Amino acid sequence: MLNNRSVLVLAAMAASATLAHAASLEALQGAWVEVQSECGDIFEGQGGELAFRDKGSSLNTGLIISGSRIEGPNATCTAERVHEGDQGLMTVLMTCATQIMSGGISTSFRVIDADHFERYENAFPDIAVRYQRCEP
Repeated sequence: MLNNRSVLVLAAMAASATLAHAASLEALQGAWVEVQSECGDIFEGQGGELAFRDKGSSLNTGLIISGSRIEGPNATCTAERVHEGDQGLMTVLMTCATQIMSGGISTSFRVIDADHFERYENAFPDIAVRYQRCEP
């Protein structure tokens, strides 16, 4: 089973494992941080793209989504299935791996606008974490 922080951070975002699914999450590609974090504290520019400054930092709230790959500070996930609901709501089934563990998780998120989304746990939709997009 994955570390709770790893799962929560990585479950925030997803892209699908196939091109058909990827199109449904196209707007979520890129680098993201929790709203209270600064992009420059988490990411640095490398060849026109963003990369983690210190991927292993316990304060890292960043995510990089590229296709079906969701990379966070403690694990990497691959979105396997995406269920799209109404009003920007999506539930994503992912397979995640750390250096020593792997497992599956399902989480939901709500697209707010082109530069913001909220992640919430399926059992507790009233508790959400908001993310903002970082530009390279």
